[in-house]
Amino acid sequence: MDKEKVLEWLSGFQPEKINMERKEVKEELGTGFIDPAHPPVVWRATKTVDIKKVNGQDIFYIRNLPFAVERILGNVAQVNILNSDLSFSPCFLLRGVTGEFAFGRTIRDAEIELKVKEKSSGALETKFQAFLNEFPADKAVPGWDYVSWHGILTGSCSKGRIDYTQSHNIDLDALYTPKEFLELVLKAYGMDVLKQLYEYYK
Repeated sequence: MDKEKVLEWLSGFQPEKINMERKEVKEELGTGFIDPAHPPVVWRATKTVDIKKVNGQDIFYIRNLPFAVERILGNVAQVNILNSDLSFSPCFLLRGVTGEFAFGRTIRDAEIELKVKEKSSGALETKFQAFLNEFPADKAVPGWDYVSWHGILTGSCSKGRIDYTQSHNIDLDALYTPKEFLELVLKAYGMDVLKQLYEYYK
């Protein structure tokens, strides 16, 4: 896709067009996996930030996550995440009214992720209190219950959260108390925030 058009989309957006264009986007791109015949991919994003082109495709970055753009409709882009082996993993990129971006395997996933990012903009103490109310110290819940909260607390993206749990062999189906789970992720993205929260459970 034309590089200048992508850069213009990434740098500026007209909020008033979001609702008008949403129906068209969902009709054309759908809300399921880009290729339903194949299982979801495990994102293995490269950490390199100096790649400009791969196979003739321009590479763009959001929070050091490299991707190529296939097409753009409204506030949704169909993109391919660049993996460390220079292969691509398809997904969607959604831009919100405030200029935040969120990736997702489906448009719905990206919408949910965007809502998480919007929640993450509140005061830290308020978020801590909400977390403490949600997760009493003696209550064990599945690891999945904590995953979206990491995004609310630190602003992390879902790809980064899942990548971290997979690379550190954290079983998200297992039950954890808040203290147990925090001990597993204290070195993850946003560690300063996580360490502050951990103090409440010591």
